[in-house]
Amino acid sequence: MEPLLDNSSIKNWLKKVVVNKKIQKSLDVFGVPLYDSLLVANTHIAYEDRNTVIGSIPIVVAKCGSFLKDQGLYVEGVFRKSGSAKRLGELQHHFNSSSDFGIGLSWRGYTVHDAANCLRRFLNYLPEPVIPFSLYEPFRNIAASQNDNDTKIKQYQECIDQLPIVNQYLLFYLLDLLALFNNYAKYTKMNSVALASVFTPGILLNPEHSMCPHQYKLSQLVIQFLIEHQEQFHLPQSSKDNPTLTPTSITRQQLLRANTVPAKINRFGPNDPLQIINK
Repeated sequence: MEPLLDNSSIKNWLKKVVVNKKIQKSLDVFGVPLYDSLLVANTHIAYEDRNTVIGSIPIVVAKCGSFLKDQGLYVEGVFRKSGSAKRLGELQHHFNSSSDFGIGLSWRGYTVHDAANCLRRFLNYLPEPVIPFSLYEPFRNIAASQNDNDTKIKQYQECIDQLPIVNQYLLFYLLDLLALFNNYAKYTKMNSVALASVFTPGILLNPEHSMCPHQYKLSQLVIQFLIEHQEQFHLPQSSKDNPTLTPTSITRQQLLRANTVPAKINRFGPNDPLQIINK
């Protein structure tokens, strides 16, 4: 005869399960709004003089970006080719639920394609793209216009200024990264057109237009323009009106290009202005 279970015990157990699930959900890095993800795991970035701009980006973006800059500038199809599905799952677990949210992650055993796919997955899993739906059409209307480039740059800047501050910092980090890879298109075979095609879903896309080639192409043209003219856009100055988030505590090792060995020495020069910093 099976022993009878106390109903109160079952209720207490179910209550704990529900509470634990809620806690776990609140600590997610993937698949949650950008600001919520940053509250869980973020790090600071600044221009190399460390005085111009200071902002916060997700640790997963910072770690993947640093590794890609170190190891991916001479890899053909770096953002196009698929990595290992198993290793991608491992990376997502590290950044999403490990004790330090990937700060101490060693890239040993992972490829640049794994890092590139992890970065893309994080962006594609955001409930809203980096450029929110509320500004979807304003950005695209600029691309559809017949205005000259100088006018478009001014108009895009006005739209960028309307983005939430955390979205601005993430957008600028991504544009800086993609502009750098665009400069190495000779080796990667991925120019601004190819880069825009890959990153449009995570930066500027309405799901209703995802299966419409014409609409997708227009969004792609926006991202292509932003990449090609990245140096013409500016971020807001760090101030009391634009506070940065408190960076996730770093306890085991420095985040800046941790556990990476450059494929070639001194290839960045002045072309790598955005640095990850710890405060």
